[in-house]
Amino acid sequence: MSLNYHELTMNEPRDSPAKRKQHLVICTIMGVMFLHSGIMAGLFHPMSIEKGEFPGGEFTHKFLTRDYAASSGTQRAIEADLGIENTDKMGWDAPSDSADLLFSVFLDNYGSIPGGMTRYASGMITEDKEKKR
Repeated sequence: MSLNYHELTMNEPRDSPAKRKQHLVICTIMGVMFLHSGIMAGLFHPMSIEKGEFPGGEFTHKFLTRDYAASSGTQRAIEADLGIENTDKMGWDAPSDSADLLFSVFLDNYGSIPGGMTRYASGMITEDKEKKR
């Protein structure tokens, strides 16, 4: 975030009171904008991390370090492990029945980690009765 006042004051003399006043006003605006962005980012809100269980159940997953594009293949492997069929009566591929069942959690920024080295976890949220299965 920055503001430039040089073009506004190029016709003013070097130490004029108007130039000083304008500089003070612009610096005040910049300070208020900086303070506002810090407050909106949660500068004064303490972050407390509590260990607990997600209300929907436990995330049972496979953890891999590969390219993010491989996450859909990992989900298909999990579907095969769980016995979820994705074919219709004729044997053709059908839309997946696991659309709201399987999830992938991507752990790295794709832009800063080289391809094939990104980490992710693919799995499902299970309750106790499903975990026993």
